[in-house]
Amino acid sequence: MSKPLYRCMTKATHQEAGGGVRYSQNWVFARRGIFKVYEKEMRCGDWIFDTDKIQNAVLYRIRQMFIPGSVLEFVYEDTVYQFGFNPWAHPEKLFSFPFETKKVKMRYSAFSLAVRLFVLVLLVYEIVKRFFI
Repeated sequence: MSKPLYRCMTKATHQEAGGGVRYSQNWVFARRGIFKVYEKEMRCGDWIFDTDKIQNAVLYRIRQMFIPGSVLEFVYEDTVYQFGFNPWAHPEKLFSFPFETKKVKMRYSAFSLAVRLFVLVLLVYEIVKRFFI
């Protein structure tokens, strides 16, 4: 096996439906690993992708609060994969397949909204209990 052209940490999932990025429970249980770019393939753990078979690749530029990042989404053998990258990771400079770049805002899943609402209610309860009861 040849040495990778690029490697970086990533979170990855194949549980999202595709068509954009969002906060969801799928990212809570996402695979963590080293994303490696080779001349003709990409790897993340035991996932191996022949770059000639990658379809509909989109690199989403996102912000989480004030921190920039990116998410690579593509279809491979009828499965949608998404890989989240930190601001300093730029594997796209070495991709050997065509991809589109889009700047987007992260959407929220129902689960993500429910968790945020629960935390907010808990916080308000603790404030009321501490200062008013």
